[in-house]
Amino acid sequence: MKGFLTKSRARAFAFMAFLALVWLNQSTGGKEWDETRERTFAAPGDHVFELLRSPFTFLYRRSPDEAIYFATSSATFGQPYDRAVLDQRGDSPLPPVATPVDGKFHVPYAEVPFEYPPPNVPFVLLPRIFATQFTTYSYVFGAVMGMLLLGAAVIAARLGAGTREVRDERDEAERMVGFGLLLLAHGAIAVQRLDAIVALLAIVMVRAAVRGDDRSLGFWGGLIGAAKLVPFLLLPVLVIASGMRGGKRLGAVALGAAAGLALGLGPMILLGRESLPLLLTYHSARGLHVESSFGVIYGAAKALFGMREAGTMDYGSYNFHGPVSQLLAKAGVVITVALVGVVAYAARRDGDVPAEARQDERTERIVLAALATMTALWLGGKVFSPQYLTWALPLAIAVPGRSWKRVALGLGIVLVLSQIYLRGFYDHVYLQWPLGVITMVTRLGVLVALFVLVLRRLGGWSRPARDV
Repeated sequence: MKGFLTKSRARAFAFMAFLALVWLNQSTGGKEWDETRERTFAAPGDHVFELLRSPFTFLYRRSPDEAIYFATSSATFGQPYDRAVLDQRGDSPLPPVATPVDGKFHVPYAEVPFEYPPPNVPFVLLPRIFATQFTTYSYVFGAVMGMLLLGAAVIAARLGAGTREVRDERDEAERMVGFGLLLLAHGAIAVQRLDAIVALLAIVMVRAAVRGDDRSLGFWGGLIGAAKLVPFLLLPVLVIASGMRGGKRLGAVALGAAAGLALGLGPMILLGRESLPLLLTYHSARGLHVESSFGVIYGAAKALFGMREAGTMDYGSYNFHGPVSQLLAKAGVVITVALVGVVAYAARRDGDVPAEARQDERTERIVLAALATMTALWLGGKVFSPQYLTWALPLAIAVPGRSWKRVALGLGIVLVLSQIYLRGFYDHVYLQWPLGVITMVTRLGVLVALFVLVLRRLGGWSRPARDV
């Protein structure tokens, strides 16, 4: 640890930490935010500090998802909770929460319906131990997510800066500063959702693949699948990108993945047999998300022909419904698998490549494969919420060489566009007004360009392994 805390690294880490733990985590939400806003603008001369701060409290105001986490954790601990907040989940197959307020612990899944798999549960419950009010809970929750992202950033920066023996300290510090800038581009959503867990698991998977640690790669792959389901597709791509061959090594990955899935999904199955089927039903029943690729194309086409269709709030997001949009939603599964297949083909290697062989080349190929896979999941999925972009934040700074800056810039543009519409005029998006439609089409174009950029660079490593 002493070697890590050099002056340049310490300054870069402090910059990241300030942004993740304080700057993005500064605002309030719910009733407190409404009351502060009304009080400030009713008598601005009496509340000068709040007035000056108001643009930032607006930009970083707390998420409704955090209110759901707080209500769910309160119900779990037998504390008073707001049932109206839990109703925000919309038309869902999940049963309503009806836990008594008795001060006793109520078992998740068995007594309290959770809409997220077990790896997420500790991060929902932990802040509630230290907080009795939503505002305090949201600060603690944001800090926990921020710390996960900081850990992921340190791992990513060290991967990108070189091997353990030859690591460029200045380059590592630059990457951490770059990560901080990506956090600013992404905004408060980076620490107000559970997706920081996926970001951390993704980068530890990449590190395991780079090091040739097959069991760890499989285990973290199983755990990421248990945490968020779809990112499990990252595992086979990393296996291919690492040039892995041989039944023994593949068996080690499979055993690790089985252990990760068992640990991640086992509690849900044991505590409530119907929980996993309900979770799968919940996600399969969702309509075509207005922010997904097909949703953007569908919405733009209808707007172009004068048949604008507003999204409907259900399953926690604004979605399109109807035969055409439902067909496109189902097609998303096929498109996702096809795009991931394209990434796997571009990342392939002939021959079992030793972990120590051409380390920078190996690392770049694996990191690019992971980043391209994440982008494929965004492009193909029937749901593409802005918080999913959090998954790739560490990957962008882990690309070896100077090309990481181009990759980070491309991702940064997508992040900025997402933050602008989400915080500034999200109603224009789900109501499918012109500004919202144009913004979404623009973001989709940038996202496709980023995918092509990463895929072309990855394709440069798609050649037979050379003698080393």
